[in-house]
Amino acid sequence: MTFRIESVRIPAVSESNYGPLLELQIFRHFRRYYFELEYDWDRIDSLVKKLKTAHPVAVADLRVFREFLGKI
Repeated sequence: MTFRIESVRIPAVSESNYGPLLELQIFRHFRRYYFELEYDWDRIDSLVKKLKTAHPVAVADLRVFREFLGKI
């Protein structure tokens, strides 16, 4: 999703936002299959902060990608 392929497509996700989005995805996947009742609330607080930062950037990235797709 971060690759630019000249004359084919632009990245759908910016390099700067890839790391936080990947961390959120890894956590989601892990929690989905790991059923424990005790949470690491400090980690969750950290992830919430990352989500609040990453979400608007992802929306902007996808808006640019959608505009690109509309032109082809």
